[in-house]
Amino acid sequence: MTHKIRYGGDYDPEQWPQEVRDEDHRLFTRAGIDTLTVGVFTWSLTQPAQDTYDFTILDGILDRAAAEGRQVCLAAGTAALPPWLAKRHSEVNRTDFEGRRHRYGQRRPRGRRRPGRDPPVRRPHPLRRGPRPRPAHGQGDLASRLEVVAARGGTVLTTFLSGRVDEHDRAFLTDVPGPLAPLMGIRVDEWDARPPEFTQTVPELGAKARLVFEVVLPRGAEPVATYGTDFYAGTPAVTRNRFGSGEAWYVATALDQPGVDQVVHRILTGHDLLGPHADHPAVETATRVAPDGTRLLFLLNHAPEPARLTAHVTATDLLTGKRVEQGEPLVLDPLGVALLQ
Repeated sequence: MTHKIRYGGDYDPEQWPQEVRDEDHRLFTRAGIDTLTVGVFTWSLTQPAQDTYDFTILDGILDRAAAEGRQVCLAAGTAALPPWLAKRHSEVNRTDFEGRRHRYGQRRPRGRRRPGRDPPVRRPHPLRRGPRPRPAHGQGDLASRLEVVAARGGTVLTTFLSGRVDEHDRAFLTDVPGPLAPLMGIRVDEWDARPPEFTQTVPELGAKARLVFEVVLPRGAEPVATYGTDFYAGTPAVTRNRFGSGEAWYVATALDQPGVDQVVHRILTGHDLLGPHADHPAVETATRVAPDGTRLLFLLNHAPEPARLTAHVTATDLLTGKRVEQGEPLVLDPLGVALLQ
């Protein structure tokens, strides 16, 4: 029992170098944190083999907490299974919601068990937070290149869950979207996740969104479209940030196809890259320029039915030899191709 409400949360210092741990406790003191939940992911360290126990690291964590005058909530350590257990008893590995048994290396709680297939081990209590991410190195290489693209007049489009980890899956030690933040002109303050059947409205696009809904705080970017409901109603779902001679767009949720089409349409229009038959989603257009300067227009019909177009220029189909005048009907066969000059 305690005479007050404790203030703290999960703490996994075994995943961090000593200098980070020292800074942690300095910040804990400033924030008034008096209780730490430790040992959540330490099973592999405290029992590296079936008959071997080593509490050196855990003892160090507890000693440091005591020296700082903090209370601890000691976890069972079952959030990360030791390799020897997972390999010897594969039935303890996680099973997802579709009944698929995962390999060793993914977190165990919240997996669904098949009826009659529960392993003969004690099932741990589901923990609400994952392991603290490891620091990333080599930040900004890709971000710098993307900034150059935008500065020269290009457009960079990125989506939710971007800028969180590097190519080695190590988290950036900064606010999301990490090194992309200056380019995007935003900060992701929080995010919501819903079941697949839930949809959120995005009124400005006449679209719907699903799965993940990031709460975005503009830091120079302008809102293009916003969420329509819930506690984040009115906050940006899509933003645009002017950067040099170009711009950067951030889509903070999984838009439906009409929403994606609108965003991409606006970007392509801004660069005068919208094809002449953009109103036919199954028709792909591509322009190629020969070494002598001759421009060739490829039209590809990806649909199993004819595509009925209107010729936007007077040209000759080099594949058939037929000439078509501007404004005349132009029909592509099912899965057909035209090469216009």
